[in-house]
Amino acid sequence: MKNTFVSRGLYCLGLMLFTPTLYAASLIQKDAVMVKTLFSKTKPQCVGIYRVDVPESFKNGTNKATYDDFKIESQFIYPPAFKQRIELREQELNEAMSRPENEPENAPFIKEIIRLPNNQGVIFDKNKDGSDDIYRQLEAHIYLNHIAFIITTDFRDFSDKKHEKRKSQYLARGFTEVQSNQKPVKLAAMRSLISRLQGRLDHDIPTEKGVCIPNGFIAEDGGKHKIVIGFSYENDDFLLGINSDNTMIADGDTLFGRSGDINDALKDSYMKSLKKEALTLND
Repeated sequence: MKNTFVSRGLYCLGLMLFTPTLYAASLIQKDAVMVKTLFSKTKPQCVGIYRVDVPESFKNGTNKATYDDFKIESQFIYPPAFKQRIELREQELNEAMSRPENEPENAPFIKEIIRLPNNQGVIFDKNKDGSDDIYRQLEAHIYLNHIAFIITTDFRDFSDKKHEKRKSQYLARGFTEVQSNQKPVKLAAMRSLISRLQGRLDHDIPTEKGVCIPNGFIAEDGGKHKIVIGFSYENDDFLLGINSDNTMIADGDTLFGRSGDINDALKDSYMKSLKKEALTLND
């Protein structure tokens, strides 16, 4: 049976390892020995704003993160594969109007293509399948240090003249001009995010202030952002999960400060804490 160890980082916590309690005492001792053996040789990893040590043989299997309204996916690929990915994606989007769920009045499916300088990538302003073209999506394909990122965010845009009546009705309900066309704000925020984004390998530990996401790093800009990140490391017998979510914390709150609630939750799940270890911020 695979042993599962989970850590939820709330931007002020440490690493916690859990193990099921349904085993006999001798088997739990065996699990503890296994953990000790696994962690006898470790490598540093940057997770969120933490530096953590994981077993040397482990590799992160998660490639997603959320940064404010932006969903980010990442993958190590070579330049020719990235170029082909963009070409195929543009072709797919151009052919999207032939699908039955997309009405002709919402054509074209791609409203704008923004080519980024230095072959950095492209941003598509595109429709969403089966939806009015008022409600669209920015989809960025970015290539940095051999890492391909896909960044998406949804937005509202009543600016087309064909939507004048619906826009008037929207404004009459008390909404503002800015709210009726979110594209400029969302595009500016996306460009800011891209300008602070770096591709990195798992063993790269940034020295500047910011937050590590799978295969990447986002430098600080002085603002407050909602960031949700997950990392997972596993082999045939062992799963280590690390989740970092700064939207779930109040001022002064810590994981260790909530040990009582956590222990109760573990008990309800027939699990127990094997190890607690405080971590330092990656700054």
